[in-house]
Amino acid sequence: MARKGLIQRDKKRQKLEQKYYWIRRSYKKEISKVPSLREKWEIHNLSRSLSFCTSVR
Repeated sequence: MARKGLIQRDKKRQKLEQKYYWIRRSYKKEISKVPSLREKWEIHNLSRSLSFCTSVR
């Protein structure tokens, strides 16, 4: 039963990664375009507010 739980957890993590992939990618592009450090931090904080387990991998 524990093995099935691990498999389900991994599937859920992959689903979340796919869900937030393009959002994170667009934030990264915005950060590279913005010259101001303050604005970069604001964008960074937005990306941190996304689901935490999507940043794994």
